[in-house]
Amino acid sequence: VSGIAVNAEHNDYCWMNSSYVLGVKLTDAFSKYGFCTAIRGAEGGGRVDNLPTHFFMSDDGDPDVKCPTEIGITDRREAELGKLGFLPLCH
Repeated sequence: VSGIAVNAEHNDYCWMNSSYVLGVKLTDAFSKYGFCTAIRGAEGGGRVDNLPTHFFMSDDGDPDVKCPTEIGITDRREAELGKLGFLPLCH
């Protein structure tokens, strides 16, 4: 698991709109390639690094990790949202 390990509760996070991340990825792609299209996929410029990693104890008493996004989005759901014009931040 990569990211920054934190000891915080769900409500302690500063949740934000993923459009800010999109803006960073667009300007980074433009800076590197001279155009803004290289923003999709982990290898294609869409990877977002240093998201927090939330460790917690599951109901079974085992350590577990929470996704750093509000919800997890599968590859299939990402494709469906993309066809509808959305650009989800997926983990």
